Amino acid sequence: MKDAMSMATELIAADSAHRAQQSAKLSDAPLHAQSGKTTPIPVPEGAENVEFDGSDGKLEFESQSSVKALAGFYRNALKPLGWKAQPSVINNPNMAAMQFSKGGKEISITVMQMGPKTNVSANGSGLEMANAGSSATDDQPAAKAAPKPLEAEPDSALPVPKEHTLSSLSTGKLPGSDAPFRQELEASIPADLASVLAFYRDELGKRGWKELPDRAITQPDRVQLAFTSPDGPAMLKLGRQNAETTVNLAQKIPAAAAKGEVLPKPGQARLMLGNMGQSDATITINKQTIKLAAGAGGPQSSQHPALDLPPGKYKYATKVAGRPAKSGQIELGADDAWDLMLGPDGDVLALQAY
Repeated sequence: MKDAMSMATELIAADSAHRAQQSAKLSDAPLHAQSGKTTPIPVPEGAENVEFDGSDGKLEFESQSSVKALAGFYRNALKPLGWKAQPSVINNPNMAAMQFSKGGKEISITVMQMGPKTNVSANGSGLEMANAGSSATDDQPAAKAAPKPLEAEPDSALPVPKEHTLSSLSTGKLPGSDAPFRQELEASIPADLASVLAFYRDELGKRGWKELPDRAITQPDRVQLAFTSPDGPAMLKLGRQNAETTVNLAQKIPAAAAKGEVLPKPGQARLMLGNMGQSDATITINKQTIKLAAGAGGPQSSQHPALDLPPGKYKYATKVAGRPAKSGQIELGADDAWDLMLGPDGDVLALQAY
C-alpha cells in the first residue's frame, strides 16, 4: 500500500510538471477575430480544426493560445455584440467556463488545456442558425432548420404546448359554485420565445380571443399582450428563465365575478381584507384604518371587509394585538381584485383574486 501511494504521488507530481511545461508553450498574446467567418460569434485568429454545426448550436476548435488568452478574447469580443456574461466559478490557468445571455438566448463556452493545445467548446441557442442542412467545418457553417410548430395539449382549459416541462392551472370560484371567475395558467416551455409567442397567437385566435395591439409590450426576452375573449379580458406574459420560456396566462370572467363580491367598480381596484389569526388586528391603508376581528374574512366567516381604490401603489401598516407593527406595499391595477390576508403575527399574504 505504501509503495502504491508513493508511486501515485510521483505520477501526479510528474503529470503536474508536464502540464506546466506544456502550458508555458501556449501563448498569452491578445487575440483578434478572424475575418470572413459566418459563425454567430467570432472565432480567434490561429484557431485550428474549426467545426461549427448551426443545427445543433455547437462550435469547437483548437488553439495554441492559452486558456487565459482565449477566455479574455471571448469576454472582450462578445460584450460589444450585446452578450452579457454571467458569473462563473471556474476560471483557472488550465480551464475556464463562461456563460453569456442575450435576448432570451444563451451560449456556454468551455476553454480547456488539452496537452500542448487548448480546446474551445461552445454550445447553446445563441449559436443556432436557421435553414441548416448539415454540420459544417471551417468556412462552411451550417444553419438550423425552422423549428417545428408547437402542438397544444388537448385537455387543458387554457392552451399550453405539449412540450411543457411545468404547467399549473389555478381557478377562482365563488363558494358553492363550479363556475370560475378567474383562470390563471403558469407554464415553462423548452422553446424559444418567438415559437411560444406564435403558438399562443394561433391558439388564442382559434378560441375567438382578439389581441389589443395598443397595449402590447414586445422585447427580446419579454412579451406582454392584452386580449379580449368571449368570456372577458385576458393577459399573456412571456419571459425567459433557465433557457426556457415562461408563460403566465390569466383570464377574467366578469359574469361569474358579478355574482359575488369580487367584481370591482369599473376602472377601480378592489382590496378584500382578512384576518386569519385568533387576535383582533387593524390595517391602515390610503389614510384609512380598518379593524379586523379575529377570523374576519376567513373560510368560516361571513364578514368580508373590502375597499374600492383607484389603481396605483399603496403602502399599508398592520397591527396585531401583542405583536409589533409591520408594513408593506401593494400595487393595484384597474379592474383587479386582491385578497390581503393577515397572519397571526401581522405578516401579509397578497393574492390576486380577479
